[in-house]
Amino acid sequence: MEATFNVVDWLLRLPVWPDLSDAQIRHVTDSLIEIVLNTEGASTSAVTSSNDSVWPELVSTCLPTLHDARTTNSNIHICVLAATRRGLLFIQKIRALIPDAKFTVFSFKEDANEPPFLESIRSFVQSMENSSFHEARQLGHQKHAGLLESLGDVDVMFCVSWRYVIPSRVYNIPRKSTFVFHDSLLPRYRGFAPTVWSMVNGEKQTGVTLMTIGEDMDAGDVVGQEIVEVGSNDTITTAMENVTQRYLSLLEKTIFSILEGTFEAVAQDHSEATYTVKRTMVDYEINWSADATSCYNMVRACTKPYPGAFTYLNGKQCHIWDAALLDTRRFESSSPGRVAGFWSLDDLKGIS
Repeated sequence: MEATFNVVDWLLRLPVWPDLSDAQIRHVTDSLIEIVLNTEGASTSAVTSSNDSVWPELVSTCLPTLHDARTTNSNIHICVLAATRRGLLFIQKIRALIPDAKFTVFSFKEDANEPPFLESIRSFVQSMENSSFHEARQLGHQKHAGLLESLGDVDVMFCVSWRYVIPSRVYNIPRKSTFVFHDSLLPRYRGFAPTVWSMVNGEKQTGVTLMTIGEDMDAGDVVGQEIVEVGSNDTITTAMENVTQRYLSLLEKTIFSILEGTFEAVAQDHSEATYTVKRTMVDYEINWSADATSCYNMVRACTKPYPGAFTYLNGKQCHIWDAALLDTRRFESSSPGRVAGFWSLDDLKGIS
């Protein structure tokens, strides 16, 4: 570690050091350290030395890397297909990591029962220099043909919370590749709403997978994954926020290797794949024949910003936004739904 910090100190004192983000500084520094350590004639003592006189023979190797770091950003064209607040945060993060890149962003109007995001994404992208925003859902539609032709110089495409089929003629446009972020630890939970389904199922872990896009849904090669622990008191709100933060962390860890073409992608074990389906309103009704833990998981998995788990009381539909497991006794008999006790509640603010 001492050697690393001394090298960083020396590099940062070079007058040609570019104006990069913190993540870029770390990435370029790591690359330069590797160059220095692999340069013929370099020794450990030279690397740890703070005397500039031992470095001249290495400068000619280092400076081209620094120059490339300074000039590459402005030549990068990134396309992002994004939706939801997560998509907005992703765009903000990648912009901060590569501030001089050109961006083309696509999004669409939110559904009636979800928090708005379109105008926030549009506004942010339009505030960015050298960037363009387009509202579209089906990119393969003929009306977008002219627009797609303008993407001929795109280097890489990212899909974040994108809900629509992307034709191969679209995802094959980027020079490098198209990448998809998915909120599960693939190959499990391929498909729709994986975080909700995993919480409904009582999973203790979920996660994020970054993969290359492919013809089959969520079946691409894995570039990176991060685990998200799901606690017994977590709701979909806290779980989604934790997953979103892992999106941003995984982006920062992989973006430069992706742009350089040095990333590694590992094929999924398709025999281990599991799938989810798109949720409809019938999937939000509580099944009182299930055990208490299953009912509790349904409530915490479907609370806001989702429509909420519901049941019927005196013929009226009631949404339950919060719940707790008050009885932890273990019963040898199996009679799901049977009343086993009563508790006095101070209020019913969790029911509407």
